[in-house]
Amino acid sequence: MRVRTILIVSMMAVLVLGLVAAQADPGKMESGGKKGGDTIGKHSEGEFAHGPGRHKGMHQGPRLDLTKEQKTQMRGLVVDFLNSTRSARTAKMALKDEKKAMIISGKIDSKRLAAIDEELVKAKAQVMTERLKMKRAKLELLTDEQKDRLGNFMSRKVMKKMHHGKHRGGHRGMHGGGF
Repeated sequence: MRVRTILIVSMMAVLVLGLVAAQADPGKMESGGKKGGDTIGKHSEGEFAHGPGRHKGMHQGPRLDLTKEQKTQMRGLVVDFLNSTRSARTAKMALKDEKKAMIISGKIDSKRLAAIDEELVKAKAQVMTERLKMKRAKLELLTDEQKDRLGNFMSRKVMKKMHHGKHRGGHRGMHGGGF
């Protein structure tokens, strides 16, 4: 019993510290503290930047040769996204932590778990809706030549996945399963 209490208290402390850090500088939390670049990276600042040291080559895309104005506008879109989704992202983190704490404590309330799941779905939907709006807005900032480069890159990426047998729904590693 004492170990569970300590675990729950420590998880709550981590949650509070995370929320304080997120409020202090949310842009830095989301992008891993890295800025810059003008290539496409899945886990970088949005879809059109790839900061130095971020998954080197792992998700790197074509050089789009973005202008300074395009970079500034795209960074602005990211900041707007982070600001508009801050409450939903914070709620997601808190709900996930509450769910984990409940499961770890062994005091599982099925009704509360169902409510948490419903709230998580709503928060995730809000974040996803805003992320898709941001991506569409970023695409609108590209020139026709940049859109062609992006299209060519994406079609090669799809063909490469098909050739190597990679597809959605397979083993998800660290990102799959769990609570």
